[in-house]
Amino acid sequence: MFLLRRTLYRYIFITTLLLGCSLPAYAKEIILQLPWHHQFQFAGYYMAKELGYYRNAGLDVKIQDVSKSKDVVGSVISGQAHFAISSSGLLIEHSLGKPVVAVATILQNSPAVFLTRKDSGIRSADDLIGKKVMLAPGHKSLSLLVLLQQRQLSEKIIKQKTSYNLDSLLNGETDAFNAYYTNEPFLAAEKGQDVNVIKPQDYGIHFYGDTLFTSEAFLRQRPKDVESFRLATIEGWRYAMSHQGEAIELLKNVYGVEKSIAALRFEAEAIFEVMNPEQVEIGQMDMARWAQISHYLIASGHLPPSFHLTESFLYQPPRKFDWQGHYPSLLAIGLVFFLLLVLVSMLFRANQRTKNALKQLQANEERLREALDAVSDGIWDWNVKTSHASIDRRSKEMFGLDPDEEYGPEEIFTQIDPDDLPHIQAALQDHIKGHKDSYDHSFRVHRSDGTTRWVRGRGRVIERDHNNNPIRLIGTNTDITEQVLADERQRRSERRFRQMIEQVSGISIQGYNEQRQVIYWNKASEELYGYSATEALGRRLEELIIPEPMREAVIQKVTDWVEKEIEIPAGELLLIGKDGQKVPVFSSHVMNETPDGKEMFCIDIDLKPLKEAEKRRLELEEQLRQTYKMEAIGTMAGGIAHDFNNHLAIILGNAELATLKMAQESPLRTYLEQIKTTANRSKELVRQILLYSRRSDHDLKPVRLSLVIEETLKMLRPTIPSSVQIDLQIANDAAPLLIAADSTQLQQILINLSSNAIHGMNEKGILKIELHKTELTASDLQMKENLLPGQYLQLTVSDNGCGIPPQILEKIFDPFFTTKDIDKGTGMGLAVVHGIVESHNGMIKAASAEGEGSCFTIYLPTIKSTEKRKLLQASPLPTGNERILILDDEESLASLCAEILAEYGYQTHFETSSNRVLQLFREDPQKYDLLISDQTMPELSGSELAKQLLQLRPNLPIILCTGYSAKVSPEEAEQLGLHSFCFKPLDTDQLVKTVRKALDDKN
Repeated sequence: MFLLRRTLYRYIFITTLLLGCSLPAYAKEIILQLPWHHQFQFAGYYMAKELGYYRNAGLDVKIQDVSKSKDVVGSVISGQAHFAISSSGLLIEHSLGKPVVAVATILQNSPAVFLTRKDSGIRSADDLIGKKVMLAPGHKSLSLLVLLQQRQLSEKIIKQKTSYNLDSLLNGETDAFNAYYTNEPFLAAEKGQDVNVIKPQDYGIHFYGDTLFTSEAFLRQRPKDVESFRLATIEGWRYAMSHQGEAIELLKNVYGVEKSIAALRFEAEAIFEVMNPEQVEIGQMDMARWAQISHYLIASGHLPPSFHLTESFLYQPPRKFDWQGHYPSLLAIGLVFFLLLVLVSMLFRANQRTKNALKQLQANEERLREALDAVSDGIWDWNVKTSHASIDRRSKEMFGLDPDEEYGPEEIFTQIDPDDLPHIQAALQDHIKGHKDSYDHSFRVHRSDGTTRWVRGRGRVIERDHNNNPIRLIGTNTDITEQVLADERQRRSERRFRQMIEQVSGISIQGYNEQRQVIYWNKASEELYGYSATEALGRRLEELIIPEPMREAVIQKVTDWVEKEIEIPAGELLLIGKDGQKVPVFSSHVMNETPDGKEMFCIDIDLKPLKEAEKRRLELEEQLRQTYKMEAIGTMAGGIAHDFNNHLAIILGNAELATLKMAQESPLRTYLEQIKTTANRSKELVRQILLYSRRSDHDLKPVRLSLVIEETLKMLRPTIPSSVQIDLQIANDAAPLLIAADSTQLQQILINLSSNAIHGMNEKGILKIELHKTELTASDLQMKENLLPGQYLQLTVSDNGCGIPPQILEKIFDPFFTTKDIDKGTGMGLAVVHGIVESHNGMIKAASAEGEGSCFTIYLPTIKSTEKRKLLQASPLPTGNERILILDDEESLASLCAEILAEYGYQTHFETSSNRVLQLFREDPQKYDLLISDQTMPELSGSELAKQLLQLRPNLPIILCTGYSAKVSPEEAEQLGLHSFCFKPLDTDQLVKTVRKALDDKN
């Protein structure tokens, strides 16, 4: 009995000693990285260190502020720190493949809020529409960004990069400032500014605030230290929250925090509010809430749609065990352990059962191998310690090896493409070292029969030693050759399609994802809109080519198509290019479904050439209307001139007859000369009107236009104010060229245009006159059917004056149209210029813009040397004795003409009836040698009478006269067989020469 009692005490002592040895022999170093400077936000960690909670857990904790590292996640993953503090943004780091583990959530709600001035009227999130809103980069404003996205405000606000300075809000630089509820409201109150606080929590958006985290590697290597640090931290926070004054004193005295006591108290109360320790246990995390946060981040585009939250992200604490409270029980357990030694014999049976279970496991593995043999996948097994590797029959077939032979790793690897081996080894090492959860890589296998297969290898470590080093890996091989070939065919097809649409000219094709970001931009798009593909890719549709007024509507239409399948109809749009110019297009749209979401393709056809052609057509129509208008005005002017000419002819003719029959010394001759002078002046006025209507017959001679310009400017220079500078530029090749023209009328053109230019410059500026040689083609002469392509002289008169408004420019050639005062202009100047140019077989163009001056360009055809000789021929004043019949419905005019010709020896007779003249010729066709007829007659017109007389006597010379007629022209008179076509009134000189020429040509 004694021996048994002594043995029992011995084992109790040994068990107690063993348990005591489980306590830490030394404190392990732990580094905690803070994301900011020391402040009450981290009070719980300071108290846990100060009160020895960490030390009692066997941990030597060092707390580093942001001055050591700004990248808290990088510090933990690299091992520079063991723990750090982040926010709900830790989910994003996790989605990027960073091996982080959330250990405990300290702040149950994110302190991130929007602050607005009380006097701004912005009291809710919806009041932010159209306002300037500051947002912090990175993960600091995640809950605020989600709030904007959930309220559909992201595109309706003016986003600003945060200044981190509250003064930006107080001085009006921004309307809403991203702030922390624990700090900035107090600063605003200190500065005497009342603020509104907009919290995401008030809209049902509950993001976690400060969250303690570590790395997966540290958790695997030191799980006990992770739990110890977590429990000590929670205990420190409990103490800090219940002893806020003591925590503030520690911050001021030990950590040198510069904030005032009042500011720290405000922060402490705010921390207490967002921590909510009265309702939620400090450090508590909820998987469902993390899932809800990830859902928000996926919806806002911060996480990919494929992201799936796994339990590996959240730390699972081991069940609590109170060592001190159970110490007596441990002693009892030690006693029981001793007693169990008596049952060692039972281990044999347990070992036997284990062997049987192993056999069963081997049988199960064999069945698994048989099942895998029945499918397409193969199996591989690799013992890292022994370097032994094996593959099943299916894998051997994939590798082109004999299924009945065994192969080592080297023999297996020789079948793999040498270029793929380094990548396979790197992928295996990434998994073995814990960087990736599994091994997964595709590679090429070159088989002995000469064929190449693509194989996807997958696997994972299934056994590790006590140091966490891998012992055994197992996995599968899958033949993916057909899938790879199909993918390659798909890629080739896509390349062919892309090449095809890249080569399509004039048709812009763009692709956009569901967020309206550019994913495709062909060369035609570059040419049409001015953005290169590099500039466009990744940017949003509305930022590139949509004008500001259309943006909201376009965003809504794209959203409706993506979410509600409401198609966007094709039609004309006026978009905008990189240079800010408007781009008219006909746009149609196609939606494409892909595994990554919907893609919208826009096919835009450039309408600029069509619009320009339409504009040109309208311009030509306007020119045609202008031509018809000028023709109509000319017809009216010519009609007036016809009657006036008849009256002038009678006055002038009678005056000349009286002069001929009056004695040279008669005192009445002076009065007759004044009558003739006045009549000739009136005749000149009518000639100007007829010049406008292009019905005047004037004598054109070879003229060197350059000399006319120089002479006219010499004459004008004394009359032009000295404040007007004349810039004359005559091209060398234009100076010697000749045109068929009336020098006086050319001077009239220059005087009128120069006078108008000086008036437009308010007698101060530059009058520029240029003369160049040019060639006009048929396309240059559209709407000018009477002009022929060839060599022209281009005369340009321009100024830098006030310019002419568009509504006035289209009327400047109208007769009697003027913008001058009644006593300063008649409105006939430019109308006469237009008429002179037209009568010289030329054309005139006017261009002007308000504030930029005016420019008049005149084109006059040059003449050849043969035309020059013809124009220089002169005719003598002749006489004769032939028989001449004169026909005019004005008896006084007919008798006057007969008397004038009688003075020059001719035998004359006149009639006032066309029918009477026709009767005379029918009775005796040879009775008269010449007929002079007025065109406008009450019975038969002059041209109609001429047709019938020429049938009776084909060689009869006929002179047709008119004051004006729209029904017959000199060309048409020539086609009728008439000898001459003259405009009234004819002076004696012209009448006698025309009669003599007609008679001489007949003979």
